[in-house]
Amino acid sequence: MTRIAVRMLDCEENLPMAFKWIKDELGACLFPDKVVVYKTKSGRYAKNKGHADSDPRITWKYAQEKGKIQGIRIEINPIPTVAESIPVSPADTAHEQS
Repeated sequence: MTRIAVRMLDCEENLPMAFKWIKDELGACLFPDKVVVYKTKSGRYAKNKGHADSDPRITWKYAQEKGKIQGIRIEINPIPTVAESIPVSPADTAHEQS
C-alpha cells in the first residue's frame, strides 16, 4: 500500500498506523470468517474487523510518495505456490509434447 500526500510521515510508526483501518477492511473482505461479531452494551451487534488483517497468508508492505492529490494505492499480488516456484527444464516440456 502506498500513501500519496503532500507531507511525508514517519516510516516506523505513523505510516503503518495510517493504514490500520484500511488493513482491517481489506482483511475482512479477504477473510470474512475471521471477522468477530459481538453484542454491544446497548444490545446491538457490531463487527470487529481487526482480526482478519493478521492472517499469515498476507504480507503488508508500506510505502509513501509525495503528490498534490491525497490518496492511497493498493496493489495485491498473489504469492506463488511451491509448484509455481520450481523452474521447469526444457527437457520436461519436450517430454510433455511428445
